Amino acid sequence: IFKKESKFAIKIQYPQIYTIDNDKVSASATIQINLPKGVAKEGIEKNITFDPVLQGAWVNIGLGSAVAFKPGKKLETGKYYAVALATAGGEIKKDFQADEDPAIVDIFPKADSEVDESSAITIVFNRPMVPLTTLSELEKNDVPVTITPVTAGKFKWISTRNLQFIPETTLVRSAHYEIKVNSGFTSLDGLAVKGKNHKFVTRPLRFENSTNGKIHYNQPFEFRFNQPVDLDKTVQELTLTNLTTGARIPFNAHYGSRLVYDREIQKNVKIEDRSVISLLPQKDSLGRADLWDFENNYTATLSKAYPIGGDITFSTTVRSNVTTTGVIQSVTAQSDRTNLARPALFDPQGKITITFYEDIDLGQSDISV
Repeated sequence: IFKKESKFAIKIQYPQIYTIDNDKVSASATIQINLPKGVAKEGIEKNITFDPVLQGAWVNIGLGSAVAFKPGKKLETGKYYAVALATAGGEIKKDFQADEDPAIVDIFPKADSEVDESSAITIVFNRPMVPLTTLSELEKNDVPVTITPVTAGKFKWISTRNLQFIPETTLVRSAHYEIKVNSGFTSLDGLAVKGKNHKFVTRPLRFENSTNGKIHYNQPFEFRFNQPVDLDKTVQELTLTNLTTGARIPFNAHYGSRLVYDREIQKNVKIEDRSVISLLPQKDSLGRADLWDFENNYTATLSKAYPIGGDITFSTTVRSNVTTTGVIQSVTAQSDRTNLARPALFDPQGKITITFYEDIDLGQSDISV
């Protein structure tokens, strides 16, 4: 229950076991004094004393089972006070300690740090903010916290002092995060908490490696990153040049793929891998689609890469060079008479096997021995 009266606000607590007041009270807070069952509220203030004596005023919190006293000045932090209630059955007395006023102790992940996108966001207070009985998920609109970039998820009190934001999937990758704790948080003893701004970054987009050296004439060229990239944006930052001819080559780009084991069918299946950009020429010099020219040198240049959702781009220029093969994959020699046979020293009674990267038309091929 949340009540407002003039310049103070207090959240009423319902203790399961009777106690006249809390063990700790914020130094600037109103002191709530709980009345035993059967004790009338009217005029009870004259039966309540403080040690040492406190100057202040009694205030109405709108609860029949408790009264509240607002000290005229701030209590001394760390100091112990005593409250005594005189009743027909005897005096009820209890000590309490003046604690720090409510504040945000810290926000995690740590400020200005780089964190994994699987992290949760935790706001830590120095004083209880909610009773134990209300630890549950909260409606996002009811929490005075702004998270940028906007991230799907839920808030939950994981203790009376710790509020956590749990992403629906993950935080946005490769992003500058800003957490704004706005005004609106009030501690259990009715004091407002000052807001706070907090910043960190999630794991930035990084280049891992690319295809280099010799590749098959029908093999894709790949750029690999540590996380998914925005293909449409990144492809605008790619160029492909045939170093053998000096010509700029039009190309097709798409996401790469990888194999994962499917337990249901008990075999590996190919899935799209958005952390890999794969490219091939639109056609070779003979007009064939998605093939390199035989035995040519190419260079692919990447000047920038964009993450999906985040705002931290990869902005270092990367160049990779490849040389393509011919159509022949291998030439091997076999002999039933010796294991020393090889293409450079073969057995005339043996055979030579030529393996190609693709099917060939034997009738149109020119092969001489």
